[in-house]
Amino acid sequence: MPNKNKQTKFDGPIPGENHTSDKRNYPWRRPPKRTSYPDIVEAMINNMNKPERTAFIIALLETDQTIVDIVTGLTRIGVANGRMSIDMGLLAAGPMARMIEVIAKKAGIEYERGWDQEPRIVTSELLKALGGTVQPEDMEEVEPETEQEEADGLMAMTDEPAPDEQQQAMLGETEQEMM
Repeated sequence: MPNKNKQTKFDGPIPGENHTSDKRNYPWRRPPKRTSYPDIVEAMINNMNKPERTAFIIALLETDQTIVDIVTGLTRIGVANGRMSIDMGLLAAGPMARMIEVIAKKAGIEYERGWDQEPRIVTSELLKALGGTVQPEDMEEVEPETEQEEADGLMAMTDEPAPDEQQQAMLGETEQEMM
């Protein structure tokens, strides 16, 4: 008697099955309520200026949440509820972060932005430090190189066309066929 609980590799969803369901099941599957960037930013600022929303943001800041964490959460909520598309949410993240920063300053709350102002260059020393073999204070700062090395090989760009022999070789012709 075969085991009914045993799954096979064919027990998964049928490809394209998600297109047969009603797209209105979830708000993020419908067109967003707002599609204009200025409208989204204006609605977001008006919403954040409501006393209950401002108190919520202040409470989050007081629990040592970074501005990036708060913006990420609010953007996800807005997208999940169908208020805006994910791309507009990403575009509105900058003004949203600035508004949260203003709220924090007005409330006199110490806050962390959650992003580095000066990006760290990834080097082998940094990777070793992250792995625990080198302490970060032992690392020296590395400046990014500004000059590019000349590239050799197949993808090297030149101003001149390749010599005739090389062009023929690229086209698959041998020396005997050329003669």
